[in-house]
Amino acid sequence: MKYCLKNKTIIISGATGGIGGALVRLLTQKYKCKVYGLGRNKEKMQALIDSLDNNKELFTPVFLDITSRDYSALDNIEKVDLLINNAGIMPPFTPTLSCGEEDFKKVMDCNFFSQIALTNYLLPLLNKSENGGVCFISSADALCPIAGTSAYGASKSALKAYGETLASENSGLYVSTVYPGFTKTDLFSDLSFNDGLISAFASPAEKTAKKICKRLSKKKSRIITGMDAHFMNILYKLMPVSGPKLVRKVLKKSGKDAFKNI
Repeated sequence: MKYCLKNKTIIISGATGGIGGALVRLLTQKYKCKVYGLGRNKEKMQALIDSLDNNKELFTPVFLDITSRDYSALDNIEKVDLLINNAGIMPPFTPTLSCGEEDFKKVMDCNFFSQIALTNYLLPLLNKSENGGVCFISSADALCPIAGTSAYGASKSALKAYGETLASENSGLYVSTVYPGFTKTDLFSDLSFNDGLISAFASPAEKTAKKICKRLSKKKSRIITGMDAHFMNILYKLMPVSGPKLVRKVLKKSGKDAFKNI
């Protein structure tokens, strides 16, 4: 089956950087989509607009904090074909027992509950589209637990369960869940991708965006991107207990300061 992205009207949350920004550029430039980009940072939004070259007219910035639950800024939009839930936060790598309840609440609210709230808010418009769809950007962390990321992993695992369940229910929507591996974005601001083991398999955001769009075009409901994500997916299936421990050893061996306490 095919899912034509050409000339679609798309809303992307977390559009001002990383995978979100790369998707905005690709969808406007290659697929000539009309894109509404949600974000909070005005400087980053302007930088995104400046990077669009001759496709600025296809992009509409929407300054919105999805955790506020106030989505009235979207009320003037008359048509939406695809919602890409990309917004998310990731705390520094921290041992699980050092994370308090408030840490989990903050991450879960942004990475999971807000995604569901935004989806439900836009559902009437998505249902009006002949090819309405929702794409959730989860993480490889939802395929195999990564030491030091309990709050982030819990939120992305919840998103995985929600997205894949929704996809199985024949709701009339095309539902896809994406599992990127390490990606060179601000989400991993405490890592350096200049050298070492992590940089060897971390993917540029642009490469990840291309893979996502290619698989969306093929109407895939499960999209895994990155060599490390594919490895962790297979590893956890084969070794659900020892696999995550092996991943932890690999991260520790990388010598990055971000992993020294896990």
